[in-house]
This record gives sequence, C-alpha cells and structure tokens, in this order.
Amino acid sequence: MSKQKTVLDFFSRSPAFKSPSGEAATSNTLDKKTPQTPTSSKLPSNVIVSGKKAKSLPKSPAVNSPSNGTQAKSKVSSGAAASRSSTPKSTKRQSNGNVLAQKGKRSKNTDTDDTEEEEEEKTPPKEIKRRRIVVASDSEDSDEYKPEKDDQSSDSSADLSDHFSETESPVKKKRKSGKGVASSLQMFTNPKASPSGSKQSNGTSAESPRVNTTSCSDSNAETPVSKQKPLRTSNIGTGDETKGSNTEAREFSHEKLDFLKKEYIRDKENRPSSSPNYNPSTLYVPDDFKKKLTPAMRQWWNFKAQNFDAVLFFKVGKFYELYHMDAVIGVKELGLVYMKGDFAHSGFPEIAFGRYSECLVEKGYKVVRVEQTETPQMMEERCKKISRSTKYDKVVSREICQITTKGTRTFTYQEENAGVSNNFLIAIYEKPLEDAESPSEYGICFVDTSIGKFTLGQFKDDRHRSKLLTLIALYPPVEILYERSSISKKTFELLNHHLTGTTKEVISSFHWDSQRVLRFLQKTEIFTKEDDTIEYPETLMQMLDPDDKFLETPLKQYELAFRSLGACLRYLQQCCIEDSLLSMKLFEVYVPLDEVHSASIKDEIQRVSMKNSNNFKKHMILDGVTLQNLEIVPMLSSGNAEGTLFGTMDYCSTSFGKRLFRNWLCSPLCNPDMISNRLDAIDDLIQIPEVVEAAVAILKRIPDLERLLSKIHTYGFARSQHHPESRAIYYEAETYNKRKINDFLSTLEGFKQTSEMISMFKPKLNDFKSVLLKKCVSSEEKIGHFPDMANELNYFEEAFDHEVAKKQGNIIPSPGVDKEYDFATAEIAKTIKEFDAFLAEQKRALNCKVSYVGTGKNRYMLEVPENKKVPSEFEFQGGRKGFKRYYTKETKDLLARLTSAEESRASTLRDITRRIFAHFDENYKMWKTAVQCISTLDALISLVLYYKSSGVSMCRPKFSLPSEEVEPHLEIIEGRHPTFLKYFTGNDYIPNSVYIGPKRDTKNEDLNSGGRLVLVTGPNMGGKSTLMRQAGTLIIMAHLGSYVPAECMSLTPVDRIFTRVGASDQISKGESTFFVEASETSSILHHATSNSFVLVDELGRGTATYDGTAIAFAALDYLANDIGCRTLFSTHYHSLVEDFCEHPSVGLGHMACMVEKDCDCPALEKITFLYKFIDGACPKSYGFNVALLAGIQKNIVRQGFLKAQQMEYSSRLSKLLRRLLSVMQPEEIIEVLDKKYKFFAVAE
Repeated sequence: MSKQKTVLDFFSRSPAFKSPSGEAATSNTLDKKTPQTPTSSKLPSNVIVSGKKAKSLPKSPAVNSPSNGTQAKSKVSSGAAASRSSTPKSTKRQSNGNVLAQKGKRSKNTDTDDTEEEEEEKTPPKEIKRRRIVVASDSEDSDEYKPEKDDQSSDSSADLSDHFSETESPVKKKRKSGKGVASSLQMFTNPKASPSGSKQSNGTSAESPRVNTTSCSDSNAETPVSKQKPLRTSNIGTGDETKGSNTEAREFSHEKLDFLKKEYIRDKENRPSSSPNYNPSTLYVPDDFKKKLTPAMRQWWNFKAQNFDAVLFFKVGKFYELYHMDAVIGVKELGLVYMKGDFAHSGFPEIAFGRYSECLVEKGYKVVRVEQTETPQMMEERCKKISRSTKYDKVVSREICQITTKGTRTFTYQEENAGVSNNFLIAIYEKPLEDAESPSEYGICFVDTSIGKFTLGQFKDDRHRSKLLTLIALYPPVEILYERSSISKKTFELLNHHLTGTTKEVISSFHWDSQRVLRFLQKTEIFTKEDDTIEYPETLMQMLDPDDKFLETPLKQYELAFRSLGACLRYLQQCCIEDSLLSMKLFEVYVPLDEVHSASIKDEIQRVSMKNSNNFKKHMILDGVTLQNLEIVPMLSSGNAEGTLFGTMDYCSTSFGKRLFRNWLCSPLCNPDMISNRLDAIDDLIQIPEVVEAAVAILKRIPDLERLLSKIHTYGFARSQHHPESRAIYYEAETYNKRKINDFLSTLEGFKQTSEMISMFKPKLNDFKSVLLKKCVSSEEKIGHFPDMANELNYFEEAFDHEVAKKQGNIIPSPGVDKEYDFATAEIAKTIKEFDAFLAEQKRALNCKVSYVGTGKNRYMLEVPENKKVPSEFEFQGGRKGFKRYYTKETKDLLARLTSAEESRASTLRDITRRIFAHFDENYKMWKTAVQCISTLDALISLVLYYKSSGVSMCRPKFSLPSEEVEPHLEIIEGRHPTFLKYFTGNDYIPNSVYIGPKRDTKNEDLNSGGRLVLVTGPNMGGKSTLMRQAGTLIIMAHLGSYVPAECMSLTPVDRIFTRVGASDQISKGESTFFVEASETSSILHHATSNSFVLVDELGRGTATYDGTAIAFAALDYLANDIGCRTLFSTHYHSLVEDFCEHPSVGLGHMACMVEKDCDCPALEKITFLYKFIDGACPKSYGFNVALLAGIQKNIVRQGFLKAQQMEYSSRLSKLLRRLLSVMQPEEIIEVLDKKYKFFAVAE
C-alpha cells in the first residue's frame, strides 16, 4: 500500500475533514495488496490500529484549558518519538514500526471535528495511527523546535489538534539518515502487515515533515532529508522543484477547481476579472462547493473568499496551518514542507509566527492571522444553548485578529523587531483643478504604525507633481492606498516610476467624505470625555470649522486631507489595529516645504521674503529630484545608505537618533541663528571629549525607546470587548507575557540610563554656549527641556519584583501599587486570621485536638476525634478512621469571604500587567520629551564624531545675511566632496575652490573670478559634474549645522537647491531624455528665487545640437537676467561662452587638463585630467581624446575628427557670413569677392 494513500484513507474516516474538493477519500484509492483490519463496524475514536490488533484506550477526563498552563503528559513508544532539533534523541523503533503506545489519558479538549466523528461516513476502517503532537519549546527566546525531555508532550497541544483529523500534523525537523529516528508523524506510515514486521519494500521512511528547519533568512541552512519523490508544484511558477517536498509528483486538488482558474475567477460579488470594478482581494466560492466541505475547511474558505490576496495563517491548536495556494507560498518562500495528502498543506507552531510573518511581509505578501476565539469547552457550552445545532455549529469559532502588511506592522510581542527606518503607509486623494499652473490638488495622510503618528496635509501641485515627489522623497512610503477614480493617470504613472518596489493597494473607502470620517472618530469613543463631550487633539481642532459645534465639518482647505485620513482609518480597521493607533492621539499637519504657516494654521499660507533673519524660513527646501541627484539619503525606506551623505555622516548610536538625523538631512535649517546654535553645540561637545565618549557608550546600549513607547501603549490599551483580539486563545501566553515584561523593563532601563547620561553633562552646563545643547541636557525649568523622571522611575522600580516578573511572566504588585489587589490581599489575610482565631476557640471549647483539613472548595473543615461530642450546629461532612469532619455556620461564612477575596485578587492579577503598562503610558508626554532630547543629543554627537573622523581639514561655515551691502554669494576654499572622502585618502582626492557672487579680480589661478552665474566648461570626464554636486552637498552640510570639509566656507543662506543633472529617460512614464531635462528645468525657472542655488549640468544634450543650444541659451539668459540666483551651469556648447563672456553677472570657469602634443593628429593626443577648477573657459571638450581612452579604434577616432573639422569650418564660415550680412548688403559682398579673388568667375 502506498503510504500517501494511507493518509487519504484516514481522511475518509472523518467527515470533519474531507478532501479539499469536498469528496471524502474512499477505500478504492488504496493499494489492493494492503491487508485490511477485519472489523464489521467503524472503530471508536480512541482506538489505535496496528497490524491486525486494535487496542481500545480508556477515556480520559478533560484537561485544563490552555490558559491555565497545566499540561497533561502522554508518553509514546519509541516508534513514534519525535525530535525537534538538528540533533534528535535516538529512539528505538519497534519491529512493526508503527505501534503507538500511549500512557495516561487522552484529552477530550479537542476541536469540533472530533465531535463530528460521530457523523463519520460508514466506510471500512483502514489502518491508522494516532498522532503524537510535538510542540515548540516554551522558551521565550527561541522559535526552533527542541527535543522534549523524556519524550513528554503537552496534551494542551493536542486539545485542538485532532479536530482537523490527521492532516493537522506538527512541524517536523530533519532526521538522521539511516539511524531510524522516528517521526512524530510516523502514524502516517503504512507498515506491511506481516507478523515479522518487515521493513517497507521501498526502504523509505514514512515521516511527513511539515516545516523546514531553514530560516526564511538563511537559505544555506540544511533542509529535511526525504527519500520521497518531490512534488511538482506547477502554480509556483519557478520551474524548480519545491525544496523539501515529500509527496509524489502530481497536481494539488486546488489546481483542479474551476472557480480558481484564471479564465473563470470572479470576486465575491461574482464580477469577472475583466470587469472594471473587479476586486482582486476577494474571491467567489460557489455555494455547492462549500456544502461539500467540513465545518473547519468551510471556515477557511470563508476567510479566503474575503482575503484572496493574502496568506492565511489559520490557527489550529498550537499551530498555524497553511492550506492550498497558501501552503504553496509557505513552501516556496518560507522553506516549509508539505504534509502528505491530496491537497497542499503546511504549517508551523504558534511561537514562530513573528519570524514567518515578517519573512512574507518583507517579500510583499499580506498576512492574515486567524485565531481561535473559543476553547472546545466554550464551543460545547455554546452548542448546548442552541436548540437544534448543526455540524457547522460544532467547530470552534475563529476570527481575524490582525492583517499585516509592510505599512501596517506594529512590531508587538508576536512580531520580529523593527528596523531603524520609518515604515510609512500613505493614502492619496487627487482632485483635478482647472488651472494650468496647478492642475491638481492633493489630500494626503501618512502614518507610521510603529509609533502611531498620523500626518495630514492638503496642497495644490504643479503639472510636474513637484510637491508630491518631494513628499515621497521625505517620507518614502512602503505602502500606498488609493482608489481607482481618485488619482489621475499621470499621478499613477509617477508613483509607479518612482516607487517601483512599493505596494499599491486599491481601496474603495474614499466614498467616506470628511464628515463621515469625523463621525467615525467620534464613534470610537477614544476622544470622548467622561461628560460625553468630544475632545480632539489640538492639531485636529485647528483643522475643523469653528462654527460647527458638533465637530463634524473640517475647514474647506482640509476636506481632501480628511478623505485621505478616512482611507487610512478604513484600511487600518480592516487590519484590526485602528483602535490602538488612534488611542495614541498623535496627529500632525504636513505643510510642503515651500509653504509657510502664518500665525495660525487657519490663515492662508503665504510665501515669506528673505530680507532679514527673522523672516527666513525655518528649513531649506530640497525636493525629491535634488535629494536623488545629490544622493543625500536612500530614496527608499529599505534602501542602502552606502554612497549617500546620510551613510557618510551617520554616527548616531540609537535608532530614533538615526531617524531624526535623516530628517535633518532632508530638511536642513535655513535660519542663520538656528544654524549657529547647532554649530555652537558641536563646539561645546568638542571641548568635552571624555563626556562625549561616555555618552556614546550609554547611547549604544539604549533600545529604540520611541517604538517601545508605542508598544507599551498598545500593551496597556484596554481593547474593546468587540475586538477579536480580546477573545483570542493563545497557547504561548506565558511566553508572550514574558516578552511584554521584557519590553517594559528594557524601556525602564533605557530611561534610567538616559537620566544617568544627562547627569554627566551637569558640571559642564555653565560652559556651554549653545542654547540647543542646554535644552537637551538640562532638567532645570528655565534652561532645559529634559524631564525629571526620577520619581516615576523609582515608582516602577519598587512596583514589583523585576526578576520574578521576567522569570514567571506575570507581575505581582508591591503593596501600595494597586488598591484593588491590596484590598483583596488584606481581606484574605484578615479572613485567614479569623479562621485561626475560630480554630483556637474551638480547641478551647472542645478541649481536644482540632485542625482544619480539606482542599479547594472543601477547605477549612474542622477535623475532630470521633469519640468527641460536638455541638448540634456542627454539620457532618465525612471523616476518616478515628476522626470526623464538620462545617459550621462561621466556617462557611469565612470560606465564602475567603473565596470571594481570592477570586478578586486573581481577577486583579490577570489585568495587573496591563494596568501597570497603562499607568506608565499616562506620562507619555514626559517620556516622549525625553526621547526627543536624547535623539537631538545623539544627532549632535553624530556631527561631532563625523568631524573627528573625517581625516581632512574641516571648517565652520560662516553665514552672513543678504542686504543692500551684501549680495548673495558662496565661497568655498579647497572644498572636498564628503562622500568621496571615504574612498580617497591623502593626495588621492584633489580639492577645489568655487566662488559665486559679484565679480572680482583674482590673482589666484585656482579661484575663479565669480559672477552670480558661473558657466562651467571643460573636457569630458574632467570632473564638472562632481564639482557641481560637491558644491551643492557642502551647502546642505553647512545648513545642517555641520562642519564642512574645506579650508574656508562663507555664504548667505540658501532657501532652496535645484538640480538638473544627468541624462536618463523615464520609459515607464513615456518621457524621453530631453522631456525629463525640460521638465526639471521648467521647475527651476518657475520656483527659483534670488536666494536659491541652481545646478544645471549640460542642458540640451537630449535633443538636436541646435535645439539644445537654443534651449540652453534661453534658460541661461533667464537665470542670469530675470532670477539672478547663484548658479553653476555646465555645458559643452562653446557658443554659449562666446555669447555670455561679456555678461556682467556671468563668470567663466573650467576644469583644467594637460594635453601632450606628441602626434600630428590632435584627436590622438594624450590628455591628462587635472580635476582642478580654474578661471576662464576651456577651448574645447576633447571628446575624441576621451573616445580614445574608452577604447574606440584610432582609425574611427581619426575619421570622426576629420568630419568634425569640416563641420567646424562650415560653422565658422556661416558665422562669418552672418557677421558680414549684419554690416553689408549681399550685392556688396559678391562684388568685393569677385574683384579681389575672381571668386565667381572661377566658379563659372
């Protein structure tokens, strides 16, 4: 008999789990040669068949529910012993290889499908074996399977495992080849029924592993050994055999279902995939198909129909199971291994949820966690209350407790630790406008679910979507929400082009208008006070119409923002996390960097002039194009920081410090006073190196306090009884409690260390010049902002025994911490004291030995010698030889009081951990302020460490304010590109000087003569682009408040940096190279001011030479004459040099090179790049010399050079004729040429 058929045969016995097609497996699928167990009727559910003998096991009483932590032990024979580590214990295999001996009693605490066995189809019983459940280690810090001591397993792991019949097998580890180590699923082996118990003819093992030991992040780890032929999974689409699969090559049953086939698939509304309203996240499952399913599998298909685009982690006992197409994904992406059967099935234990869900989410999948929300006992009680229950009632309830995507990860105790970067979920709503300059208006809302902060905004944008591009550059989303009709095709193409790896989720909740969103917020009751009035955070209040007393109408300029907020809330509600995030009450307003608020958020947004320091904008504007072109930060949240300015300057020790430092780089300061304050802080910190060193050591030990505060808020949040999470049944609750407590203790220790670190700065406080630094490290009310946390930290230090809490996974509060617990404890002590007093009284009254006996509900019975006469009020309860036991009215009353007090204390203890977390969260503002101070200090120290580690000369940039006497200028002496310094040391990197400002005479060859616009020429590969990027990067560093790698740097503030560098098309948007150039140039010409800094690199290269020259000329002329901003404009169009060489605002500079004239052909001359920027124009671009360096053959270069000469001569002749025509008539020119050179006569 085929071993695989044995599994199907087992399925046929239990209607609780038929094959996925709905048909029960029948006996005709079995090997005809396999001997059958002779019997005339079906076997009881507790009978185990082996060979020809069936042994009935005694029934056992129900074990405790999983929450009480008790475990009923069962012992299996060596033939069924399982290992859960890479080095399993050796076990003895019995001769028949499949006898499952069971010691103790089997749990009745099973799921519905055990109940359904009463309705089994009457098919001949086949040879089956009971399964032994192998559970994961209870260790809190391990997801791996470990061998059980003495082969013991918990019956609590089996109480829900049997309900899916034998398909619900435990996760397996690899076995030693040839050692005969048995599997926990060895009951799937169909042994030969010979008396000798001979081995199977094919010599294969019968174990059916479910999960690979390989971690999803470790592709090189060993996989389980299996001698079975691997299954061919056609729907994976990789063409490779599934790693570790252990079934024969054939199709899975779900691949045969018509309603899953591409041509027939429909959504839950029965709309075909060709319909414009088709919803790919749902699936239509025919009713006639569902009627054939078992109750549990019917549950699964109902969940799948609502979440067709997600992977279901379906809870069965202690395991999360994956079925059908989800199992295929689990095998492919997670290294799980298929269970035996005619349908795809795999799984893993509850404790490993975080590891596997994180792995899938990182790969772009959506994970749905389906939990059991009642125990089998609760199910039985529910069924008893139903007058006529059906088989579909006899299954434990399950509910979706959370849906996890890249944008909705909260990183709680069940999930893996978060990375450093923010994970933004953003909703976008677009409204078209009839305005050529601003054709679109956007409402946006983005939220970082790891810290629970919502940010809302609304703005009009130009046709290039410049503000939207800047938004996604500053806050790179990992997931985008939009509705098909709510964004234009151009916006959709833009998002696809710039966020290729970002998940785009189509939703249908934008029909929530702004008023409905506000009504939804009110219904959550999160913002409802005790007197039933609504109190929103101040930020939201300022966005609402003050005339609406019901707080249901936003201001007109925020209607789209609230619609986007509604989309976020609806999506978060589907993911079951909206309540915990909203309860943080963190809301901010997003304002594009080129817009500035006036005194009130309700006033119109105005542009601010830059006449003096008080009117400077707070931040410099860096749009998405500039951030990308200058490589300031990684453009994606998960991008590599290597090669960026952030990667170069980031010496932060904390995760929240790194996030703040990234924000600093994306929006540098613009106000000179604020910049000077940061520079003063760096100077102050440089003077105390020993304190900085000690502070860094402490900062490296501090956890991510910002995210831990969000975690603790979630742990302390009292979820509504309507939330499914409040009903979820967890078998690893103790482990999860330990993780929560460890997070809490880690947070307390982190804040304790920050307080100790701050105290180190106190002796130096009076020496600091920087007001910013004083605010970060001082707790004095008039000086600093760092909060005094001593009282709160001391309170939690004494609130409970930390070591005991970590070990036991629960908190026992100290006296005075919780009034309810203290009252219950005092009542218990008082009652026990009264018991003792009553006992002493009875001893005196009876004048004999009297004692209390009994346990549980029968405690405190008075035990009296039987020969002793007792009062008539004594109620006889029983006795033992020589003694009788009694209750009295007094003992009954005292026992009732004691029981009530104990129940009250137990109830308090069940919620005490949450209440302590909630008490900690009451001071959220204080903790958050401390985090802000520490993150600022960490970022400042990062600037200090960068300064010390640069290895080159660094200077403090000098800012001066523009005025009538001081024109906008920029001067950099011997500057170096900061990122390149990591790759070039010593004399390998050549520094350069740049001056942009009013023209001046200079005797220094290494310094150009200036001009508000400097026209940069030079040979190809001569360093023009690097010089321009270097200037822009150093300006950003100066505005960041950092020292810069230069001998000297002085400038007036820059309000915005524009870049038009590089050449590339954008095929996905249908934009050619020149269109991209023209679009970026258009943005510059529209938004640049006299205080901006512009970099234009070879404008016009993407089109014809004459067109490109003309466009470059016009743009250069507009920048020089109309805008007058500081500009570096590189070009290979040397005619521009001739046109602007005399312009008063245009200066010339070029990258120097050295040419060795060692041959007759100039194109073959050797060129040496000097990478030095000097005054004047370069005579030519030396393109042929560079072509020769690139390896183009000399004859081709020479031919090209000759052609270029001809074109140059023609160009010169044309130019000469144009000059002549400007002063002479054509007839006069002909007459002169004919008389002097007989030109036309010769021609005739």
